Amino acid sequence: MFSLPLTFRRVVALLALSALGMGIVLAWQTASGEWNRPRRIGTFQIRSEIPLGERHGQQLLREIAKLRTEIESTLDLHGPGRPIQVNLFQSRETYAAFLQTRIPAAENRSALFVSSPDGGQIYVCYHPDFEQDVRHESTHAVLHESLPRIPLWLDEGLAEYFELPTSQRRDANPYLIELREQIELEWAPDLEHLEQLQTVDQVRAQDYRECWAWAHFLLHGPEIVRQELQSYLKILNSGEPAGKMSDRLRVCLPDMEVQLIHHLRNW
Repeated sequence: MFSLPLTFRRVVALLALSALGMGIVLAWQTASGEWNRPRRIGTFQIRSEIPLGERHGQQLLREIAKLRTEIESTLDLHGPGRPIQVNLFQSRETYAAFLQTRIPAAENRSALFVSSPDGGQIYVCYHPDFEQDVRHESTHAVLHESLPRIPLWLDEGLAEYFELPTSQRRDANPYLIELREQIELEWAPDLEHLEQLQTVDQVRAQDYRECWAWAHFLLHGPEIVRQELQSYLKILNSGEPAGKMSDRLRVCLPDMEVQLIHHLRNW
């Protein structure tokens, strides 16, 4: 069991369920067994322990459905559109009680995505910023449909990028200010370190921040870098070994760390 602090800052758990259908069992029972009427749009469904008015519930679903379109369009992905269920818990207590006997390693997290062969389950604890958690976990769900072997650093970097509303995504992530401050303190990016991370318990707060930085650079940096990302994603989508992004970037951009810092300073 992880011994993480009980904070609302989400640390994502990507947990693969067994083929025995564990995800279905997890989805349809809570600690109290009291779900409000589910809302559905496209491949997404919300089940909530708290009342979601028709307007609020449908608005959240539309935003998630729009997020899928934005992710697939931005990254040129074409997933099979498997069903994704969002389970919203009314409090940390009901959330923790639900996970304690099912996924005890995740009970200290405020949100997680669980992958299964027939779709995905998202579990979110209600708090003032829960919609950001929903966007983050929904990004994982959409990515894993097309890229089940996506490296952890890129998976987290893209989820950190897409977790903000569309209007804030490119220019208003708080990480940008934090990284500029770190640059002044002679911070040195290290993609090779991120590529060595294999499990979420190895990822530190500064690693999430740097994962976002590389994702932003790959999405909005020089044309050659954006092309390299698209090529890398196509290989991942094919199921073939994609190698390390650092090796690929080093060929086309030998001073990639310098270029990343320049990108962050001048964005």
